[in-house]
Amino acid sequence: MRPLGLFRRCTSNFKLLLWVCLACMLSATASGLAAEVKVGKVESHPASGGDATIISLKGAILRDDPAKLEQALKPLLNDHHDSSDLRGHIILDLSSEGQDYYAGLALATIVKKFKITTYVSDSSKCQSACALVFMAGRTISTFGSAIEPDRVLHVGGTLHFHAPFDPWDKERKFAAGVKAIRQLQIVLGEALPTDLLIAMLAAGPSEHVSVDTVYDAANWNIDLVGYREPKIGREELLNACTNHRSFRLKQATGPIMGERAYDHYDPDYREDFFLTDSEGEAVVDSKGNSIRRKNYQLYDEGSEDLLNLREATNFPNLLRLVDWEGGNTATSFAFEAGDTPDAFRCTALKVMGRSEVYVLSGRNIDLSKLQRALTAFWRENQVFQGKLPPSVPGWFLFPPGFRIVETKEIASTTKK
Repeated sequence: MRPLGLFRRCTSNFKLLLWVCLACMLSATASGLAAEVKVGKVESHPASGGDATIISLKGAILRDDPAKLEQALKPLLNDHHDSSDLRGHIILDLSSEGQDYYAGLALATIVKKFKITTYVSDSSKCQSACALVFMAGRTISTFGSAIEPDRVLHVGGTLHFHAPFDPWDKERKFAAGVKAIRQLQIVLGEALPTDLLIAMLAAGPSEHVSVDTVYDAANWNIDLVGYREPKIGREELLNACTNHRSFRLKQATGPIMGERAYDHYDPDYREDFFLTDSEGEAVVDSKGNSIRRKNYQLYDEGSEDLLNLREATNFPNLLRLVDWEGGNTATSFAFEAGDTPDAFRCTALKVMGRSEVYVLSGRNIDLSKLQRALTAFWRENQVFQGKLPPSVPGWFLFPPGFRIVETKEIASTTKK
């Protein structure tokens, strides 16, 4: 089994390869057209949820491009009182196969400084140095309490992290590799997750690390747009709960109470249930767990097994799909932890017309009261107990191993 992102080559001198592989990114810049940096019009954009000025950067990234971006930003900075925070105002639309490593880091520094949203659009490709610029996208949280990543990938776009190397090429300098790693850490820091960095550096000359699945995007804190929303049922709301706990709370869920015994019902259910690589080997997460690419199968509503489970746990809403007028939908779930049954409960609620899913932990959540409070908030601008409950993006409704290209909106006219 292969850990996702903890790639494929582990040797006794792995640390040396770590330095060497990124040092190769410093090789002489190949000939090619420099990137075009262009300021577009103000328009509604899926990466911002509102109006924004779009700056496009397309083509090879070369050493003059950071100056081009700064020049493009100058007139825009004058339009904002707080020039250090352009969240929701400026989106950097990226389409580049990279090229100059240090020029990419210089661009990333500018993006971080002004808290600019980064975006890869449908059918665009962003790789190598461009991908590092993408990861620099960030903003201030809604309540102004923290800096948060703000990088958005359209599910029809391509994002590749690439660090080619040849460990036998004596022209590659160890000191240059050390310098490159140090500069990367200074510029991106926590914006580049550790397991992604290791994966990027371990990839061979013809290999790349891609954002292919819901797991990749959620684990590396990349937002997705352009997806089709699945039909909402208990299984999809369960995905929202488990993804929230795994990727936002960084906690394990434990076995699900009410999962159907697949071998008694559908012998083909577990076929392709877990994510595999191109060689058919299971892909696992950083903790060695297989990554699920299908929905769980749950006890049927009205089944004796489910009725007995509700009675045994004193949990009448367990796995009950509640639909309200207007399309609002909710279900509650329970999970085991070790020898303790019913150790963790989660309720997921989807409000019609909202892209996010609300996720709450607790044992005695009144679903009807929750629905009324949320409806009042959105329709009448009332406050739900002082603040909104936690939410996750709509693409958390998919299983973590689901490939993001499969979520693409066929007629992508609705912006998520």
